[in-house]
Amino acid sequence: MPTYKVSVATVATGNYLFGGTMDNISISLVGTHGETHKFQLDKFGKDFSPGKVSEFVVETQMELGDILLVRLHKEPYGFFPPTNWNCSFIEVETPEGQTHRFPCYQWILGYPTFELREGTGEIFPPSMKLLEGNRCQLEDSNSHN
Repeated sequence: MPTYKVSVATVATGNYLFGGTMDNISISLVGTHGETHKFQLDKFGKDFSPGKVSEFVVETQMELGDILLVRLHKEPYGFFPPTNWNCSFIEVETPEGQTHRFPCYQWILGYPTFELREGTGEIFPPSMKLLEGNRCQLEDSNSHN
């Protein structure tokens, strides 16, 4: 049975008072060969406190292939009133040892489902350097016309 490790971090290190939540947080991993069921991220206690990084193990019966995105679900918890949550990112480590990072860096209000795509947070990743050079050449040629 393939196993995927998931790390979830929230940000609130002084700047985000009340950045954590008591709401239920679940994820689904979506790959090129399929999608997992909704997996609740829950341990004993408050898992999503401001600034805390929590690690969970997601087990699935299927091989997912390349991870394309993560679906993040926020749902009510019992009788507690709804709270906003500041999610920084989700990291997924595959059984092959590859780590995929899915940035979020936003407040999650209410009870939505988010689809997070992999990202590095670089201004210009290496594959974009060529496009940056082409854009500069195009701007130079347009300024001479």
